[in-house]
Amino acid sequence: MSMVSLAIAGSTTYIGTIANGVYASTDNGNTWSPRITGLKARDMNGFFIDGTTLYGNGNSIFKTTDGGDAWTGVRGNLKDSSAQPTLVYVNGSLLFERDYPAYGLERSTDAGAIWTQAGGGLASYVTLGAIISSGGRLLAADVRIYSSTDNGDTWIQEDAELTGFPSFAGLTKVGSTIYAYDLGVAKSTDEGVTWTKADSGMAAYFGVAGFAVVGSTLFAGGGYPNAVYKSTNDGAIWTTAAPIPSFGGTSQLLALGNDLFACSPNNGIFISKNLGSSWTKISAGLPNTNYYYSLAIQNGWMFAGTSGNSVWKRPLSDVTAVEEVSIIIPGEYALEQNYPNPFNPITVISYSLSVNGIVTLEIGDVLGKHVATIVNEALHPGEYKVTWDASGQASGVYFYRLTVSPSAAQGGSLEFGESYSETKRLIIIK
Repeated sequence: MSMVSLAIAGSTTYIGTIANGVYASTDNGNTWSPRITGLKARDMNGFFIDGTTLYGNGNSIFKTTDGGDAWTGVRGNLKDSSAQPTLVYVNGSLLFERDYPAYGLERSTDAGAIWTQAGGGLASYVTLGAIISSGGRLLAADVRIYSSTDNGDTWIQEDAELTGFPSFAGLTKVGSTIYAYDLGVAKSTDEGVTWTKADSGMAAYFGVAGFAVVGSTLFAGGGYPNAVYKSTNDGAIWTTAAPIPSFGGTSQLLALGNDLFACSPNNGIFISKNLGSSWTKISAGLPNTNYYYSLAIQNGWMFAGTSGNSVWKRPLSDVTAVEEVSIIIPGEYALEQNYPNPFNPITVISYSLSVNGIVTLEIGDVLGKHVATIVNEALHPGEYKVTWDASGQASGVYFYRLTVSPSAAQGGSLEFGESYSETKRLIIIK
């Protein structure tokens, strides 16, 4: 890490770092202790959820049990700068982490307090991206697919029949089928004993980066030339979904009910409510950063891991509120009257966009005081509706205002028109 500042107060020396917060020493620098509570990592490139605990992979491994208000370190420390731990498996107190190039695969049976070396027989640990449990065994993707029956001490290869297949770096289980992926996809329906290719229709030259399921449709995220693929026959045949705007790749897909989320490293976070036929950007509030790496959903919050700006969270109700009704381009802007009106406590507001634009939809009271912002996104042309829950508001008259600033957002053509703003009245009766 980089140490960028130093100060001395009495007998205590303080060091400020870029990636790991503040440390202090009272013995002239022989030993150091942290002086900041919380997450000390600029990059957050992966999450694991185990019950009420959210784990995050950053410059080290961290965990939180209170929704991200406070984080504690699980693996990695100030002095061991050669270690780059990445959590690859969590199941209660059993954890595995890849620590390349320092230690290879390590295992903890006490939630990260003590770590011992494991992984005999694995390929190289360089691409070890996932370990899963299936059929009483552990399975690992590390260039090839391996299994272990002794809790990770030794591993044997399981995919000898996949001759000529490039490599694997991830594993996921959907129902009774296991999918292995990276430069292509393979699947197993017998707990990982035998494998067949399952990437017909794909052309993900930069690899496949995860799976998600919405109903009976399986989705796979990838890179150029298309960001998202989908299959309705368990991966036998894949077709292309609508590309992420600006033709961005995906580092992760995540599904919740009928909503499909995509993390696009160089573009932001997107949601699709129509099985990948169109995408809406939901990155409002995130910092301007080079990359967005990872997503997690826990206890009504969506967490986003970034490059250079650590972890951010947003109420899940915010990111699922906006629904695209039609992708047909309207001839003009329009803000519809909310329905029902009067209402208690939920109402729906519909609007139309004729060009790409930065869209805000705000609620205010009769005194002009801001009450809520329910849309603040870059959206493409189409018809939209959003639900507002006014449970916390008193009865009375309120106003909602739609403001659109035209732009070339989301990869559209350079369509710059007049800004648009319209206000309508709504009534809450309780």
